[in-house]
Amino acid sequence: MINIYRKPVSGVLRFLVSRFVAKTWPAFRSSWQDPAGFNERAPVRHRRREFITLLGGAAAAWPLAARAAEGIPQPLSAPADATMNSEAWNFLYSPNMPAHPTSRDATGWEFNFPPRDGVHYLVHPVIGRLGSRISATFVVERDGRLVESDPCDGSQAAVRLFFQRRGDDLTAAKEFHRWWSMETFLLNTDTKAGLTVALDPSLWLSVLGKVGNSSAEVTAAFQAAAGDVQNVGVTFGGCYAGHGVYVVDGPARFIMMRYTL
Repeated sequence: MINIYRKPVSGVLRFLVSRFVAKTWPAFRSSWQDPAGFNERAPVRHRRREFITLLGGAAAAWPLAARAAEGIPQPLSAPADATMNSEAWNFLYSPNMPAHPTSRDATGWEFNFPPRDGVHYLVHPVIGRLGSRISATFVVERDGRLVESDPCDGSQAAVRLFFQRRGDDLTAAKEFHRWWSMETFLLNTDTKAGLTVALDPSLWLSVLGKVGNSSAEVTAAFQAAAGDVQNVGVTFGGCYAGHGVYVVDGPARFIMMRYTL
């Protein structure tokens, strides 16, 4: 199979047109004598118009092929959607956790915090664009105390909402591909029923701590990320949003009942 993504952009157009003509010209030529094909009695100008229409199909395919050749992701229009199937949720960068949380019932899942580092990221792969908000309904049952794996002075163990743009490579060069809610749920003290945060750039922070409305450039990057997501979920940390949380002096459990986009 020929890989068009390795061809120069100008070569892709020649490739598409040559393949298209090679495939369609014999049928077009034979249809002049074949009553089941194009109308044999049609005037030549009509047959010419039909061929031009066919050739136009190849030209119409050119912009998409050129974009693919240049490595430009296609824009997404479908809204992203999350499921509560526990197998669809993945622990990332969490050395003492299983691959997935445990199914609780048809509409929720849960996990126990480990006694050492720790729970970091818990994400759900999605493809599409976000709507007007992200909402997570959950509770924390604890007898022990939740602590940060990487604390700093005055910080507290917390969970935040999170989303990630498609194509992220986890480098500082793509600092606007990952976003965290400014609002947190403090794991040892909060009693509210989860987190709900509007997709307002003023309410979200980038990986380097820039608020989504801090400049026109950052706002545009936030909107681009919200329109082209590959992961949503929650992260656990405190001073650093995803650097991990574990439990001491007794058990603790996190129960997710609903996560909606």
